[in-house]
Amino acid sequence: MAAYRVENATAHFDVSGAEFDDLFGQVEDAIRFLRVNGADIRVLMSAPGASGGLDFATEYRVGVFHHHYFSADLVRAASELGLSLAVSTYPAGEDGNVAQP
Repeated sequence: MAAYRVENATAHFDVSGAEFDDLFGQVEDAIRFLRVNGADIRVLMSAPGASGGLDFATEYRVGVFHHHYFSADLVRAASELGLSLAVSTYPAGEDGNVAQP
């Protein structure tokens, strides 16, 4: 399990290749990532002061209702590893594309 970025003593892992408009795909990929890498995540999370979370990126379009939820499988898997869950929304540009974070 290799981090794609380490910043301020925080390791960042890319757990999904799904697009901003595919939250379901991101969630499914995250569940698979947690199942495959759970033992390594447990070791990382056992360090004193360790914290971790999964941040799902989605697009935001003005004037459109947005509703996000997480499956019980994801909530359970993340909770068992001590991970939090978050959704970050990025504005869609006039061309419909989301500015990359």
